[in-house]
This record gives sequence, C-alpha cells and structure tokens, in this order.
Amino acid sequence: MLILLGLTIGLAAGLTLRSRSDEALGLPAGKEIYDGELTYYLEGPTKLLGACGQMNGENDYIVSVSHIIFDAAGSSSATGGNSNNNPLCGQMVRATRWDAEVNAERSVDLTVVDRCTGCQPNDLDTSTGVFKHMASIAEGRVNVTWVWLTR
Repeated sequence: MLILLGLTIGLAAGLTLRSRSDEALGLPAGKEIYDGELTYYLEGPTKLLGACGQMNGENDYIVSVSHIIFDAAGSSSATGGNSNNNPLCGQMVRATRWDAEVNAERSVDLTVVDRCTGCQPNDLDTSTGVFKHMASIAEGRVNVTWVWLTR
C-alpha cells in the first residue's frame, strides 16, 4: 500500500514538473504570451522543404519555431524519429508586433512547418512575405510577441 502511494505521488510530481517545463519551453499548453524575435528566410521564388515535410515559398503564411521547442515536442516515441510526425507540425501561432514606422499593430496567423536551428526558444522565423507584412525587410530582426492558437 505504501509503495502504491509512493508511486502515485511520484507520478503526480513528475507530471507537474513536465507541464511546468513545457510551459517554460513555449509548448502549446495554454494562452501564455511569448516574447521573442522575428526573422525571415525563404527569399526568392525557390520553394524549400521544411522539417514537417511540406514545400513552402516566400509568400506562404508559415513559421519555423525554435529547434529547442520543436525537438522537445517531438521527443516521444510516437513520432518514430520522423520530424514530419512532430505534433507541432500544422499548429498555428499568432504573431503580433507594434510597427512604429506606420504607428500600428501588425498581427498574422502562421502555420508551423519547420524548425529553426538558429532561434532562441521564443524566436520565430518566417517567410519573407510575412516578414514584409510585419516589418521593413531592412530591419531583418524585430521584437515579436506570439501565442499558440487552438485548433
């Protein structure tokens, strides 16, 4: 009986720690707002294959999330080591920033299609077309807030 009680308490503590860890990593676990930097890739007419197995171009409303978040979400055996099966693939985020040049807030909904190896945990990397909607392309890197959207 004591062993069963100990296992139950240990399991509950482990689940609690995991949910805090997921939240700290920016995994979809609620309506937490994350602060990071927005950058872009995919310049020109070339389509590139992302980690989720889709071809994407410069005007697609897509986003790459940090490799730290992407890999943490896909670490279970359910993905079979195939990044196309990562549970973040196809998830949506809403990115928002204040654009001082036009004195207005910019916002866009994006689909996760890739992992960004150069991103910090809360950074987002998107297509050139999306970046142009959010900021001047000459800025190259801007502050952004974002939240996971529920499907």
